Amino acid sequence: MIKIILAAMLFVFGGNFNFKTQLDNYLNRSLKQYDHFTYKIVSIPQFVKHNKNLHFIINQDTKLNVSRGYAYIHVKITDNKGNSTNSVITIKLKIFNKVYQTIYNIQRGSPLKISDFRSVTKDITQFRSPPITNINEFENFAAKRYIAKNTVLLKNMINIPPVINFGDVVNAIYINGSVEVSFKATARDAGRIGDTIRVIRNDKQIFKAKIINKNNVLITG
Repeated sequence: MIKIILAAMLFVFGGNFNFKTQLDNYLNRSLKQYDHFTYKIVSIPQFVKHNKNLHFIINQDTKLNVSRGYAYIHVKITDNKGNSTNSVITIKLKIFNKVYQTIYNIQRGSPLKISDFRSVTKDITQFRSPPITNINEFENFAAKRYIAKNTVLLKNMINIPPVINFGDVVNAIYINGSVEVSFKATARDAGRIGDTIRVIRNDKQIFKAKIINKNNVLITG
């Protein structure tokens, strides 16, 4: 991962390069799945500004939470006399990752095709909905609304189509301990993988079943 520190306010830590190393390592570990990131410190406790003889330890067990481009770093601050306090340092964070941008206008309800998109790298903290970062995530998906040219594809812009539709004939599997029975059934609902739908057997008995894939369901009730 490539990381760039944009700047600012690190001067208050004086020569405490250990803190800078801690922060770099913490962010690199927390954001390793992304292409790269940049940050700057934007807020520190007021008392820190007037005392450079402090030692900072980042709580490495705290999960990094990013909200609208800001992250809050939990630290333990200790002075030369051994007095310590817990506090928070705020950083402005930009996280860059590969996303997909439309090449053409896409009409509502249109199936999404790989050829409709180009791969670009963007700061994903600017988006209110998570962007699509894996091209396989929208294979066989459809546009939930009109998507203009040069728009980054977000998850709230797509409809995930059902893998089973009303009337489809599926393989229903019933498991009880070491006993497994399968039979043909007809879907009475549409659904996606993981959804629970109703299926009806040839003898008209109706079951609840969890969708495994487009061909198979698991009887749950």
